[in-house]
Amino acid sequence: MVNKVDANFTGLRYAKEVQGQPGVLPGEEGNGGAPIWHEIEPNSYSDFGAEITTTARSPITAGRQKKKGRVTDLDASGGFQIDFTGNNMVGLLDTFMFADWRTAATRDRFESVTAATDRYTKTGAFGSGFAAGDLIFASGFVIDANNGLKSVVGVNADYLTVNDGLVDEAATVTPADLAGYVFGVTIAADADNGYVDDVEVSYTATDGDAIDDVGTALVAALAAHTPTVTATYTAGTDIVEIAAGENAGASAITATVTDPQGYVQSGMAPTVSATGAAGTARTVDLTPAEAAVDYIEYGKVQKVGIQTAAGDLDVDASTDPAHPALTSTTLDFTTLGLIPGQAVYIGGDASLTRFTSAGNNGFARVHAVTANRLSFDKTQNTMVNEANAAQTVRLFFGDLIKNENDPELIVTKTVQFERKVVVGYEYLMGSHGNELTINMATADKITVDMGFVSFDSDPTETRKPGQFPAIRTAPEAFNTTSDVVRIRASKQGSASPLFGFVQEMSLSINNNVEPLKAIGVLGAFDASIGDFEVTGDITAYFNDIEAVQAVRNSDSLSIDFALAFDNQGWWFDVPLFTGSNGMLNVEKDAAITIPVGIEAAEDQDLHTTLIVCWFPYLPSVAMAS
Repeated sequence: MVNKVDANFTGLRYAKEVQGQPGVLPGEEGNGGAPIWHEIEPNSYSDFGAEITTTARSPITAGRQKKKGRVTDLDASGGFQIDFTGNNMVGLLDTFMFADWRTAATRDRFESVTAATDRYTKTGAFGSGFAAGDLIFASGFVIDANNGLKSVVGVNADYLTVNDGLVDEAATVTPADLAGYVFGVTIAADADNGYVDDVEVSYTATDGDAIDDVGTALVAALAAHTPTVTATYTAGTDIVEIAAGENAGASAITATVTDPQGYVQSGMAPTVSATGAAGTARTVDLTPAEAAVDYIEYGKVQKVGIQTAAGDLDVDASTDPAHPALTSTTLDFTTLGLIPGQAVYIGGDASLTRFTSAGNNGFARVHAVTANRLSFDKTQNTMVNEANAAQTVRLFFGDLIKNENDPELIVTKTVQFERKVVVGYEYLMGSHGNELTINMATADKITVDMGFVSFDSDPTETRKPGQFPAIRTAPEAFNTTSDVVRIRASKQGSASPLFGFVQEMSLSINNNVEPLKAIGVLGAFDASIGDFEVTGDITAYFNDIEAVQAVRNSDSLSIDFALAFDNQGWWFDVPLFTGSNGMLNVEKDAAITIPVGIEAAEDQDLHTTLIVCWFPYLPSVAMAS
């Protein structure tokens, strides 16, 4: 036993739990897969673990002493502060927003990179989502030349071709089993077999599965089908045989394999024997699927924008002055997946890839999307009419998340935390994102406080299984001196800011999560989710009485801020809020400041309270400095 444990030797990781099953990790309770434990770097903890309540007997006795107590309750929670970096909030923000990220096309688990043809290869992955002219950002590849911004010049179902010089890179991971692969068999209904509908069965392989396990599982799935289909599998043969009595000898039978991301693996497709007389047996040979496809461990590409054809984009700032727009001749804006409220960045680093008028470049918020018109209701600069003759303007966009209004899009995501304490591990299960605060003060790094409400805690000497990848957080934190591109509060629909410079600001989310207790349960059995609240505080230098009037008059206000550093960026937008406080701070020998409280509400047009956009890549010209 050690005498002490230093805090500097501890570590914190989290893994996503099975959606809809708080407290349950992938691989537990019959679920497939394995948890991926992502490392995070906390600066400090506000709390972490379980607060135990004990209740003792206190009878009336001459001795006036209590009896030994017993545990009667447990409140588990976790809170910590992290620095704000380019990507360390991406994996946890959805637990606070109770929504999925709306992501641009992304692919990983690449099989190879080929220099001779400048190709990224992943079988079956590019049937949709990518096109020539797309800008992609590659990351995680071992060879640096294969990372960075690339321009797509050709698309095939199995590969992307780019115009940059790639370097040969082979797969680095050989999967130990077939976990995550989905094997399917379909027998078309016909007059011979007498099936009313097509017979469709599938099996998703789990950890440790080999091809014999798959064959046995497919036979069981056919037997469990209605109507029952008789088939056999003999270990070591790789052959599933559909019995002659099924009268499927002449039927159309297909067999498919998809990888853990859902992409069809044609090279692993089982071989189905040729058709014959209806009363003959048919076989499905699983041999091509005996081994999973090797892949590059962290290699990933994501669509981050497009480069338009020369002269295709113009700027129309006069037809509807409140909503300046990009117009096109050939580009169909509806194919980009953009939605109202989403932020984009207009313009690239090379002069030929941006508009000639500087005001037509920069961040902008989408107002409406039609085939040949993309209009904006917020812009970083004042846009003016521009007829573009030769510019191949680049348009960058990223992933968006917002609190959703549609019940079908509201999802509860929970995580499990692991804190390593040298002599053991502390686990927090069923952790719901409850409170999050972004802190920005003058001449300081930006930090984020996160608080989770959990179901239970488990201190143990045994580590839970799973994958433990090396940390992939950007090493440097964003700061308020160099990385704040824009902070603007204004009346809704107005381009005039209520104040110029900001001294400090915070923005908070509160989901009002409450653990639910019940008889026979230690800790919580579920959680109650309250209103999604967004609040904040901003202290600005006073320069216009309009700011005081706006608070007093309960005007409909909006605030957004954009952060950019090291070619990554974030956009936070509160479309509607009413201000509070507004009392001027007047002190001798000091500038007057105005504190304004942010009380956000649902915007009636966008039907959301908070919009967050993450840009995996932004051009250098977008950086604040």
